Formats: sequence, structure tokens, C-alpha cells
Amino acid sequence: MNELQHTQAGIAADLLAQGRLAAYSSLLATAGALFGLIISHHTPGIVAIAMAVAALLGLVQLYLAARTDFDRALFERLARGLHPETMDNILVDLRLANRPAANRSLVERTRGSRRLLRLQCAVTLLQYLLIIGGVLLA
Repeated sequence: MNELQHTQAGIAADLLAQGRLAAYSSLLATAGALFGLIISHHTPGIVAIAMAVAALLGLVQLYLAARTDFDRALFERLARGLHPETMDNILVDLRLANRPAANRSLVERTRGSRRLLRLQCAVTLLQYLLIIGGVLLA
């Protein structure tokens, strides 16, 4: 990898680090949803359902946050000089990935990670929408 590619990998890692904000925000939303679930015995059933779904989405978001953060760490390693094929071989050996297509560009490598980050943020947003909707219905 050349200097430009190392810089691109570093920027991809910086972007994926934003997933931590979504993770922390989701943790707050999950706590709020669980609190809402506890006090929802005096409210309509739809509110309890909204809070339960929001809390369950917190588990989904936790998984997505772990995956996003792992990808961030991999891009940081690429930025520090790890050869992409070496990384791919190690991931295959650890059974964390299937044999990738040869000579994938850095742009191709970031597509899936960006999609994962967008999904993580969407799940967090959905949690908040469910909580807000539940509060408005209460």
C-alpha cells in the first residue's frame, strides 16, 4: 500500500469510530426503553410493545457496534502498514472471513463497513423513534 492508501485507511477508521457515538446513544436509549417498560404497566399495551422493541433493538445495535468497532481496528492496522492480503489471510485462518476476492481495492473494502455503520445509526434512530412514539401515546 502507498501513502495515499494508508491515509484512506486511516480516514475510514476515523469514520467508523463515529459508531461509538451511535453505540453510546443506543445504550442511553436502551436504558430509557427499559425504564419505560418498567413503568408502562399503567399505560396502553402499544407503549409497552414500543419500549420492548426499542430495548431489543439495543441488543441488535450492540452487535452492530462490535462489528463496526472491529472493522475500525482493522482499518487502523491497514493505515499503520499491515498488508491487506496478510490481513485477509489472518481473518480466514481465524474463521472471521471467507476467502476474499483477490486484489480488492480499499474503496471496495470500505463499502461494507460504511453500510454497517449506516445500519448501526439507523437502528439507533429507530430506537429513539419508538421511544418518542411510545411517550406520545402514553
